[in-house]
Amino acid sequence: MGEIDELVEKINWKHSAGAWKPIIYLKRHFSPEDIRPYYYLADLCIVSSLHDGMNLVAKEYVASQADLKGRWF
Repeated sequence: MGEIDELVEKINWKHSAGAWKPIIYLKRHFSPEDIRPYYYLADLCIVSSLHDGMNLVAKEYVASQADLKGRWF
């Protein structure tokens, strides 16, 4: 298990409430159609350097927000 996997597990273990957990970690490829609902529902999107196209992912996330106020950190 990698460092990120361990951190996600630790945070979820500490802060989960019933079936709810603060981090839903989806570590796989998504088509644009598959990922769009997650972008819309998310409060935060972390774009990692594991794959090319990071700038496009960030723009897709912001564009999917109804209020167009995606947060950049």
